[in-house]
Amino acid sequence: MESTLDMLMIPGSSKQRMSKEEQVTPHKISLIVLIHEYCTIRRPSTVHSVFSEDSDSDINLTEREKRNFMVMILQLLQSSDLTLKELFMKIRDKTKIELYTLFLKRLQEFIEDGVGALKDYFQNVTKEYFLSGKGVERSSVLGLFIRRITLAFEKLSFTQVTDMYRKFERYYEAGVGSYEESQDFGGSLTDSAMSISVTTQPEGGSLTHFLSFLNSLRVKEYCTALHNLFHFFDRKTIATFNKGQGHGKHQPAEEVHRRYAALNLASLHYRFGHKEEALAPLQEAIGMAQDANDNVCLQHALNLTSIGIQAFARHNAFAAAKPAQVFEYLQKSDVLNCQHSQSGFMCTSFANKAALWQMYGKMECMSMLSQLILHLDTSEHSVFYNGESICVAMCNLARFHAQMGQYGLALDIINCAKKRFPKNQIQSSEIWMETEQQILFDRTILNRKFGVTELAVLNLKALNPLESQLRVLLELGELYRQTSNPTSGTSYILECMTLAKSHHLEYLAALGSIQLAHIQLQMQLPEQALSLLSQHMLAILSHGTVTDRARLLTCHTKCQVAIATRKPDEQKRQGLLSCINTLNTAIELYQSAEAFLHLKDTVYLQTRLYHELDLPSERNKCARQFRQLDVQYPSLSQMTVNAL
Repeated sequence: MESTLDMLMIPGSSKQRMSKEEQVTPHKISLIVLIHEYCTIRRPSTVHSVFSEDSDSDINLTEREKRNFMVMILQLLQSSDLTLKELFMKIRDKTKIELYTLFLKRLQEFIEDGVGALKDYFQNVTKEYFLSGKGVERSSVLGLFIRRITLAFEKLSFTQVTDMYRKFERYYEAGVGSYEESQDFGGSLTDSAMSISVTTQPEGGSLTHFLSFLNSLRVKEYCTALHNLFHFFDRKTIATFNKGQGHGKHQPAEEVHRRYAALNLASLHYRFGHKEEALAPLQEAIGMAQDANDNVCLQHALNLTSIGIQAFARHNAFAAAKPAQVFEYLQKSDVLNCQHSQSGFMCTSFANKAALWQMYGKMECMSMLSQLILHLDTSEHSVFYNGESICVAMCNLARFHAQMGQYGLALDIINCAKKRFPKNQIQSSEIWMETEQQILFDRTILNRKFGVTELAVLNLKALNPLESQLRVLLELGELYRQTSNPTSGTSYILECMTLAKSHHLEYLAALGSIQLAHIQLQMQLPEQALSLLSQHMLAILSHGTVTDRARLLTCHTKCQVAIATRKPDEQKRQGLLSCINTLNTAIELYQSAEAFLHLKDTVYLQTRLYHELDLPSERNKCARQFRQLDVQYPSLSQMTVNAL
């Protein structure tokens, strides 16, 4: 004989494993509601349900009534899906009038409160049955049924949930409407339960489409987003026509939805770069906002001018315009944002400025603007702005601390961003994900944990393919220089410096000068190398990373040593002594950055200096340190030097 589990195909049974995946239907939702309301009224009065605070928990059920209900539920679980009218006919003679009333009331609340009420209900089902341990037993037939349907509901996407809600609306309207016309039930039921009026939501269809548009926009499904937005316009037009143009009480709400949808359509076209297509719905939104005296919508529409100015400023920056002109346009955007108190746009403007300062090589200015974003008062009615620019500012500061060798603080900021922008916020979460992998790559490439480095590259490739495959001119020049072929690398470095100067990228040009100075030093031209370093020393020491500052100081010391060796003995000794303190600073910087290979080379240079100055104790101390580093971090061959 088959067991009850097999008949019901509960998870864990052989038939269930062979059956297709569980499907959520309006009938099964109704059964869960019926089971829950039954559990609510049979509890002691001291127990309160997390679903319905107004349920009457003092109703007494006889043992016969309990037995009849359980037999009825088992039959319903084993049968195919029924219409709501058929379900009414099944349960009308086997349930108490109070349970029947609560059941209908709960179904009506779903219709009145919308799709959100249905989602909240299933979340509370999880809390009620899976966490609190109340209601039915987890391993019972009813408990397993509730678990199956709840888990299946949680797997539904946003669009599938809204489709399910529309099916439930039709299921309810057809069942209640047809059952009210029936003459098969008594007057007491009519007075107590079936007098509930059917509340329809004429805007429900169009509002599902608009929410689907927002969800598609969130997951970057732009074609689906545009499709849903056009459907929203179509539904609104049909709804307005059905209501009739003479009903003035409906027209304002319709117009509000229409003009804000036009704004969203303009924004969506702007994302695609369709400026002319974006202008038409934007002008339509402005016109409707002016006709309705909707200042809020008008401010949003006119503040798109602020976004346009910021985009124009970014375009000028990439087109090699002077930095003063770029920031002048951003200042105009700030004026518009302040006039209309648009804190979100203000944060976006500051984020753009921070990015531009970083591009121009002014890391301290970038850090200051990022902190301004986080300290800006963006609260409106005790609600703070938490947009993408906030995540950008946090990631800027995390990257800044990592470049200063403060990896612990950088990861703390990243962890804070993870909590504030969880992974379901796709557009914002990708920012800290990419920053985290960049920091991990920079750190592990310096301390030579190449296995972790490779993993970071793979993760970065999934987030930003271009960033993971970037092979810039400066790195090519470094590669040729490290492989003792400096003349081949000169052309790449000079090209990099030319492009950097034409685009006002001062810091990138300064990095190129360090590489060029190294090449000049290898070509026995220390005076020229020292002169080149002196021109860019201020930019590197003021805004450079700890690694770049250490490289600058090391190259500067090598140039001074090369010049000092050509002088008489006394001047040579004074020149070498002056280099010791510089190397101490470089060693501290390399240690903070965990750049152990560069640290070993610098310690070796310091050991040679102490030997040349005839300081044996200091020399032996440095030699011991070099030996320890060489054991932990052996020197790279020419085949592996590209890891630098």
